[in-house]
Amino acid sequence: MDLTQVDVEPSEASEVGMEPSEATSKESYFASQAKSAESKEWAKELVRDGDRKARALKRSATFKADQRFFHDKHGEGSVVARSPEGVVEMKFDNGEVHKYDLISQRKLRPIIEDAHTYTAEVLFDMVDTDSSGTIEKAEFVYMHTMVLNSEKRAAARVAEAKAAAPPCCMVM
Repeated sequence: MDLTQVDVEPSEASEVGMEPSEATSKESYFASQAKSAESKEWAKELVRDGDRKARALKRSATFKADQRFFHDKHGEGSVVARSPEGVVEMKFDNGEVHKYDLISQRKLRPIIEDAHTYTAEVLFDMVDTDSSGTIEKAEFVYMHTMVLNSEKRAAARVAEAKAAAPPCCMVM
């Protein structure tokens, strides 16, 4: 249930804590019912907590085409597109393609190779996957691991470049 484009029949909106004016289609409502209990609880939390919803929307806006993310089930993948409504389409390295609305985007953790190009605030928003406004230990551990892996990959690229350079051009 994407709170930027909610998928609920107006007559059934109150069942999931929404105003009828927020609802759209019945078939989408039933699709949203298939979501996990955790996702349903998360949707209710965003309805109850306007500040958290605002932070989730702010985080959603950081998703850009070609950006890399990690999903616990699907692994690493890239953003293919982000709709005007905020739905993110991901293509995972295993070939699968999935769409993530505002509720499901919390399952995507950034893979950041170029952290130096982001402001501290944007990095914080990207790593704060639960949009709590704080970084929990698990989020920090993930961020730290991501930075270490990024440094390892950068070092490997430097080593490859040195190995490929002719002896006359090597810098000591």
